[in-house]
Amino acid sequence: MKNTLLTMSLSLFLAACGGGGDGAGDTSPPPAVLALAAASSETLAGGKAIDLSASGVSVNVNWQLAAGSPGSLSASSGATVRYQPPATLKDNARVTVTATAGASTQSITLTVYPDPGTPGLYLMAGDPNGRPYPFSEADKDGAAADARFFGPSTLAADRQGNVYVIENQNPSPSKQSGLVLRKLAAAGQVSTLADYSNWFGKPGAQPEPIFIYPSGIATDSQGNLFISDRQVLSNSRSLIHKLGADGANTVFAGTDQTVSASVKDGTGKDARFSAPTLLGIDGADNLYVRDDLDKQFLRKITPQAVVTTIDSLPADLNADLNGNIYRIDPIRFVVLQRAKDGTERVIAGVDGVGGNRLGALPGGLARPVAIARLGPASYAVIAETAILKLVVPH
Repeated sequence: MKNTLLTMSLSLFLAACGGGGDGAGDTSPPPAVLALAAASSETLAGGKAIDLSASGVSVNVNWQLAAGSPGSLSASSGATVRYQPPATLKDNARVTVTATAGASTQSITLTVYPDPGTPGLYLMAGDPNGRPYPFSEADKDGAAADARFFGPSTLAADRQGNVYVIENQNPSPSKQSGLVLRKLAAAGQVSTLADYSNWFGKPGAQPEPIFIYPSGIATDSQGNLFISDRQVLSNSRSLIHKLGADGANTVFAGTDQTVSASVKDGTGKDARFSAPTLLGIDGADNLYVRDDLDKQFLRKITPQAVVTTIDSLPADLNADLNGNIYRIDPIRFVVLQRAKDGTERVIAGVDGVGGNRLGALPGGLARPVAIARLGPASYAVIAETAILKLVVPH
């Protein structure tokens, strides 16, 4: 009986492995895997076409644009095709292109933005004159130019064109406590999502984990907000909050508890930060953080909350269509453009001269403190008590 069972087990094992009594294995090639690549993941309405390519298969590839997607494809089959964006577009649009080869099907998603118009500085919301207002009027919700901000400090934009602004309403950073979060909708309406008496439409105290000193903000492709938060007088409490669309507040990475470790890689609550400031998010929803006030560590956080220390930021993080990146210099009252070759020049504002001046570049800027990417040719800038749109050459 034992020999019979052994023979049966051996036969099953050989069959599973593709082997037999003659030692011949299954020599059939592995199934082909279709792979897609795009020269870019985004473009402007009326702008550059995007080249798409397929590889990994030897049979004909058929391409299809998803129903309702704006624009067109140059061909319906072949190893390469070109996506042509529409001439005009009112709102940001996600475009899905599907390729099929035999039994293999893959899709790739592109984003098309409306053409932001002539390069220059334009008012998005707030008072461009930076006039002082009574505190009761300095955080007024409303339409675009009627809205007021008291102390906007950092901001981020989602893929639908909405801008989220964090305000510092306490002049002493060491005493900052709580979150004041405003939303500037793509249509221009400003509303308060959170302050000391309101949390996403619900009256009452802010939910735990509490906010001590919000230092940066980013938003992912799913509409979640991520806010870096730190204890100014101590390195013991630093974390990244995750806020859902309904305001659900959780610790995404780091800890809101008192701990001894200041910087440590890890996953979620096992990671440790010293003084994190969110710098941006890439197309794969990876977050990037500047950490520590002295040594300036750079950290990467994946969508699974895995935190690692990195040597440098991705070259295309926050870049425009031509690969240029932008930074604020509040002392000089300017926005600087850094090209791929490392050269830097003033793109907006006049060196050493304050004051907002709208219109053609370089215009003027009153104490710029933060910049965030709106699209491949436009950025939102906090300048004193106004949110401005900077349209760059494209």
